[in-house]
Amino acid sequence: MIRWLIKLGTVAGSLTAIGALWIALGGPIPATSADIKRLDRQQTETAIDVYNTKLRSLLMLAPTENTPAYQAWKEELDQTRDQIKRAEDRKIELSR
Repeated sequence: MIRWLIKLGTVAGSLTAIGALWIALGGPIPATSADIKRLDRQQTETAIDVYNTKLRSLLMLAPTENTPAYQAWKEELDQTRDQIKRAEDRKIELSR
């Protein structure tokens, strides 16, 4: 019985040492649901920043009305605003 406990303790200690070494050397560990939610929130924040920058640049480069480029610009502006709204909705959804 004692030998069995010693062997079990040795195996447990070895596995713990291997695990600690793995983590210390930067080995991958399984992601938790909290990690995934955090990553989703960060990606949503990044998307909002990118779309807001795109919106600002579109507004600075607005062509005059009644030109061929105006319709394409207007469609791009509407699409960017929609992307911002969807990203903000996703952010709200993730904060629940």
